[in-house]
Amino acid sequence: MTNPTIAQDGRRYDLDWLRVIAFGLLIFYHIGMFYVTWGWHVKSQYSGELIEPLMLLTNPWRISLLFLVSGAAFRFATDRITLGTVAGKRSVRLLVPLIFGMFVIVVPQVYFEVVQSGAFTGNYIEFYGHYLTFDQTLNTPIPTWNHLWYIVYLWAYSMVLLPFIPLLRRVSAPSTSDAKFPAWLVLVVPALPLVVFLVLLRQSWPETHALVDDWWNHARYFYVFVLGFIIPKQQWFWDAVRRLTWPAVGLALVSYAIFIVLRQSGAFDGVTLLQATAIRSAMQFEAWLWIVAILGLGYRFLNVPSRALSYLNEAVYPFYILHQTVIIVLGMTLTTYQLGPTREAGLLVAGTFLGCWALYEFAIRRVAALRFLFGMRIGQSFKAPTANPQQV
Repeated sequence: MTNPTIAQDGRRYDLDWLRVIAFGLLIFYHIGMFYVTWGWHVKSQYSGELIEPLMLLTNPWRISLLFLVSGAAFRFATDRITLGTVAGKRSVRLLVPLIFGMFVIVVPQVYFEVVQSGAFTGNYIEFYGHYLTFDQTLNTPIPTWNHLWYIVYLWAYSMVLLPFIPLLRRVSAPSTSDAKFPAWLVLVVPALPLVVFLVLLRQSWPETHALVDDWWNHARYFYVFVLGFIIPKQQWFWDAVRRLTWPAVGLALVSYAIFIVLRQSGAFDGVTLLQATAIRSAMQFEAWLWIVAILGLGYRFLNVPSRALSYLNEAVYPFYILHQTVIIVLGMTLTTYQLGPTREAGLLVAGTFLGCWALYEFAIRRVAALRFLFGMRIGQSFKAPTANPQQV
């Protein structure tokens, strides 16, 4: 197999594939949240602990991978247009879907949540009136962005980074030379700041997704976003990642297996704060191992264009905006029919992807107003997606 290199035109199809795959995993994860014992907006009558070990496989790294890939896409976008244009396009692409999502897409999620909790007994129209008046008596924040918090954070990180882009371009100029340090350090050094942020911030600032008081999340996600901005054109980094792919896969699997065995055996029960911090610190290294493994696999096998990628890369943003509402509406409908856990979950998986695809294919991508509301380019309703899907 020939050694892949960074394309001269800057296209990184592997990163686009990883973006699609990461969002796909997120959809599966949120379907899983309907069935686990952890807190979520609504629950199936069949929820339990069965799939929790599988859910924990992606827990440490799935969101960090999304922000890292988003940082890389931001780098390519800012290389093509002026920073002022970037700020304008970025704001429209992110904030318009956010506002639309908060007052249209997310509302059914909140309705089913307050109905299942017993905080509201009226119909949806009545509830929407409460939502529009910001009624705070229903034991849940109104209005809310729920799963769309990622959009808020992505916009905020982009705006914070904009003034520093000229400097970051200089320190991360395209490099084809070999690194002057051992490749294995790529498995360790980038994880160290994640451990520092955890030790310093997690206890005082646990995650809230509320933007203003979420400093543990901000530290780690902004860090990987900036890292994603820096690494795309560093050939030495990708050479190291390619060489370390299989060691990273092996170490990540072993780390995950050890964690699950200890968890299932009860070894984590009743741990002290210091012990919990040590466990979580080890999980930061595991998370980075998974990211290196995934980047390496993508770089080895996915750095090629395809029509499927062009279609999926354009569709993935509307899918992300829609998916949690489809999951909750469909899940709350299915769980009333006593189908059993296997049939219910199977129908929920199939229905979620089919529902998102139908809404995208037959409405969103074909109607200019909907394209605008879902953050898509206008004027391409019936055109094939561009060959290079990396966008602002």
